[in-house]
Amino acid sequence: MSSECPTEILPPDSMHLSAATGWMQLGNTDEALVDLDKISDQHRGHYEVLHIEWHIHAQRKAWERCAELGGYMVEQYPNSSAGWINQANSLFYLNRSHDAYQLLEPVAERFPKTKLFLITLLVMPVSLEMLI
Repeated sequence: MSSECPTEILPPDSMHLSAATGWMQLGNTDEALVDLDKISDQHRGHYEVLHIEWHIHAQRKAWERCAELGGYMVEQYPNSSAGWINQANSLFYLNRSHDAYQLLEPVAERFPKTKLFLITLLVMPVSLEMLI
């Protein structure tokens, strides 16, 4: 659980999140979304719920929805590198590599120990060069 989100997800929502995660891991994104929809409004904005929802939509290649979720994660949990990475990856897959790079570059020093963040930041300019 993110340190920014102190609220523990209690049953039955925790069980719906677990089921959604299991369905996602099995590749059944339809059933994963059915279980996510069962999570109460109280926990829909929870970091873990948003993170799993982003991954479900990423498996579906629903990049617009991923961009929305990534943006919301950045707004609500700005000290978590995952939201920034999710948002940048969404933009990248929407053929907006330049926007993804511009999103990450100013905040890179906030996450010096997050290797995935740095790798994502380094890949963006290479991808931009390939497009030019």
